[in-house]
Amino acid sequence: KLTVLTYILHFVFLFVFNTTINNARITLTIIQLTKLLEYNDDHLDNNLFSIKNLQSE
Repeated sequence: KLTVLTYILHFVFLFVFNTTINNARITLTIIQLTKLLEYNDDHLDNNLFSIKNLQSE
């Protein structure tokens, strides 16, 4: 009985541990993607601004 309980606890611990690590990875990926998107937005705005300036001249 004790071994089964230990096994279950071990399994639950591993499951929670893996889930936590996966969530951390997902969060990091989302942060990286949003930073990339923000960077691209700034870049796009700058390019549009340059094009408008060229057209007005």
